[in-house]
Amino acid sequence: MSKMLYPPSPVIADKSFLLPNANFKKQAVRVIVSICCFFFVYPLVVLLAVILGCLGVYFGFWLMSTQIGLLTLMLGGAILVTSFAAIYFVLQFQFVRLGREKISHIEITEVEHPVLFDFIRQISREAGTSFPRRIYLSQEVNASVFYIPTFWSMFFPKRRNLVIGAGLINALNITAFKAAMAHEFGHFSQQSLQLGGYIYHVNRLIYSMVRDDERVNGFIEGMEKVNGVLALVAYAADILVKAVMYVMKRLYAYVNRTYMSLSREMEFHADMVGASLAGSNNAITSLVSTEYANAAMNALGDKLNLLFAEGKVSRNVYLNHRSVMLINAKSRSWEVNNGLPLIPDNFSKSFATSRVNYKDQWASHPSLEDRSTSLKALNIEGITDNRSAWELFESPEKVQEEISQLFYAEVDITRATVITPAAFEQFYTGEITRYALPAVYLGFYDGRNIDLKGWDMDEISQETRLRTFDEIYNESNGQLYNKIRRNQADLEILHAIRTGKIQVNTFDFDGKKFGADKAATLAAALEDEIEEQELLLKELDKEGFVLFNNQDAAIGNQYHSLKLEQQFVEDFLAIAIEIEQIITPFYNHELTVTYITDTLDAMKQQQIPKLKALLTQVLDKQWAAEEKWNSRISAFIKADYVYFSQNSIPPGELKELESVHSNVGFINEEMIALRSILSEVHGKNIEWLFIQFKALLERQLEIPEIRDMVAV
Repeated sequence: MSKMLYPPSPVIADKSFLLPNANFKKQAVRVIVSICCFFFVYPLVVLLAVILGCLGVYFGFWLMSTQIGLLTLMLGGAILVTSFAAIYFVLQFQFVRLGREKISHIEITEVEHPVLFDFIRQISREAGTSFPRRIYLSQEVNASVFYIPTFWSMFFPKRRNLVIGAGLINALNITAFKAAMAHEFGHFSQQSLQLGGYIYHVNRLIYSMVRDDERVNGFIEGMEKVNGVLALVAYAADILVKAVMYVMKRLYAYVNRTYMSLSREMEFHADMVGASLAGSNNAITSLVSTEYANAAMNALGDKLNLLFAEGKVSRNVYLNHRSVMLINAKSRSWEVNNGLPLIPDNFSKSFATSRVNYKDQWASHPSLEDRSTSLKALNIEGITDNRSAWELFESPEKVQEEISQLFYAEVDITRATVITPAAFEQFYTGEITRYALPAVYLGFYDGRNIDLKGWDMDEISQETRLRTFDEIYNESNGQLYNKIRRNQADLEILHAIRTGKIQVNTFDFDGKKFGADKAATLAAALEDEIEEQELLLKELDKEGFVLFNNQDAAIGNQYHSLKLEQQFVEDFLAIAIEIEQIITPFYNHELTVTYITDTLDAMKQQQIPKLKALLTQVLDKQWAAEEKWNSRISAFIKADYVYFSQNSIPPGELKELESVHSNVGFINEEMIALRSILSEVHGKNIEWLFIQFKALLERQLEIPEIRDMVAV
């Protein structure tokens, strides 16, 4: 390998910071104790449940043999059946077979990519760890270490595999990539990672038991239908099984909370390994670039879905990913070096917007800000090589195209057309422009619409106290809606702390520490603050209307049209929700034929006519003039769907009480047509409402007097 592609590591005299600290050791001990506790308590609980079940079996036989009679035979038989069932439900999980998990990665070899393998081998040497058993590429913006857990792997460690996400490679320069790989080799060196195998088996065992709760309920319901005596005895067995499940859930919480605490310490330690080989600066760059690239990949995924709906696919998703990152970086006025955005150091702080901070016991990773702070404290400076990490690969574009196929693994793309990188970039910038509101409003309307419900525009227009454009549309007011949303999110957190859904002893609010018992008081104060902010936002909306309407009375007509459109969207959503609430039980429950037919008859007489009346109005809207929408909506209006036919039920599915399982007897094409017309037309209604709202905001800025006030 060319030495020029492997950046030299920082010279560090004292590497004692790489040794596990006291908190790391403490958390490791806690995990070991929790695992030992599980393997001590679990057999005892199962044994006790089995003993109680066996006692039930014994009592059932005794009752049937000593007190012969119809009642005792029924009761004894019921006790026998339910006792055996309880023993079965408890014991079946001891023999859960661990199937192999599907791995959606592509293995690469040293023959294919010798430079990359030499690069990774050098990192493993410097980190003092073994080379990976295998190396895979995935489509993700991530890197990870894994192995296939087996029973014996709990006692005999297996060599670990390395997975490198193509999205991660796409976002990093060579030194940041080195930091990311060194971080993973930090995990390779951690003996505590072996504990993950135990946690895996504990979770599989508990999950298999807990998820079977539905089968237990089904058994009770079945017994109840047969005989009331059977149901009574079955409930007793149900209490036994539920008690076991309760203990298992508590054990699950205990074991996993302790492991998550260790996991966070393992991440801090792996970060230190990354910094020791690449520098704190490059380790931080790796973290923030990964976060940024992940957000870009999520945005890209949404756009790829839209394109696929139009029959278009991308041959190289990672060229598109790079375009999204660069376009978004340009909108933030970030510099670009060698095709990669230079992300500012304070980028991590943009994620820390909550006023409520608490130690999340279920988080596997520390926050980005905490990790950056920890790395800065090390103060290890490494050189920076701004060349793309793709230079470590042979034929990067070929690799990118191969990994890109994973995005379409679950769909048929044989008839799709390929969109070029330039066409994708044009499409993406067009989508941004399409949904961008005029910047001169300074974000005041971003993410929302004006709530015009209850507005008396004639009365509001008589308002004599006028604010200027700058008094309404300034930086402070532009952030008002975002502040409301953040406060609402914080309010949910406070309520979760108050009710115990988030279990913490203390938390920080606005930088001050409080006990959990203060969550209710703070929540009440925050509710008042949100109410004041919402009132202010409504007043500013009205004052904006007065400002523009006084300059051009025709603006009032557009506001009135927007109000009517909002009401229409609300009406359509209301009827869609009504229908969804009616048909959802059909998919989740076993219902009688009489109930289904009566419910559908009522829906066809009440909700469906209302829906068709609204759809008739939709046909008058501009977006519905498009042929595919006009013909589809018209066809639904004309159709007389029955949705369910008793004649289509297979004889074996129709039971004594004429109950049928979900989907049986339903005419799928008609049910799908109903549900899709509800969701898709609602989506188009929302989109059309936004288009009208944006047109209104742009029209306001065309008023000559307003144009003179601001530099548009």
